[in-house]
Amino acid sequence: MPPGTDELAGITWQDFLVDPDPPAEPVEFGVQTAGVHNTTETLEVDVLVDSGADGVYAGDDEGIPADYLLVKQPAPGGEVCVFDLSLADALSSCAATYFPDYSNYNSNSVGLVVSAEDIGLTNAEPSLAYQVTACTGTFSGDVPGQFCDTAGTPDPETGVYDARLNATTPALRINPLACEGFWSTRPCSGDRPIRVARGAAAPGDDPGILALFPNNAPSRNPTVVSTDTGG
Repeated sequence: MPPGTDELAGITWQDFLVDPDPPAEPVEFGVQTAGVHNTTETLEVDVLVDSGADGVYAGDDEGIPADYLLVKQPAPGGEVCVFDLSLADALSSCAATYFPDYSNYNSNSVGLVVSAEDIGLTNAEPSLAYQVTACTGTFSGDVPGQFCDTAGTPDPETGVYDARLNATTPALRINPLACEGFWSTRPCSGDRPIRVARGAAAPGDDPGILALFPNNAPSRNPTVVSTDTGG
């Protein structure tokens, strides 16, 4: 887009970004898969969200072990659809629809951005547990197939997924969380590096950081950073 231009082909970048819902308090699920998936029209990414991280699911009537289902849809545009599984006919329409923040080519890096309130997060109840599955089509001769990657294992006794987040008191405090791109506040280079401090992590927990670089080639777009919280 030329400098000073905020509209192209009849749509502003703001309208394109929210598509159509603006994430007032954005929460992004960054997904890095083992295999390279097509991220345009064939990749579907499903996030099962257990609001409250309690193993009690509003989606039981639908046969879905979650309170909310986020879907990066396998269709032109690939918007992120939020299904509120507490509603009647929960899968008939999206409770909210968001812009898909992902690499627009064969990639193993995808981001699903939603607003915190649309997945049941509040200051009083900021915790969630989740599972992520990414699937894309494969073809062998005339026989279509599919391959998938999944992260987030349910506890065999409680059913609570082992991928968890406390949105107000995360294990690590990272500032800023995003550099450049749509959700950033500033660059992270030179004399302004990313700063990491211990948050809710207890000594000895040593949580890791998954850093995603969506515009890099697939072999270079994720980096896992280990931490040492002492103890």
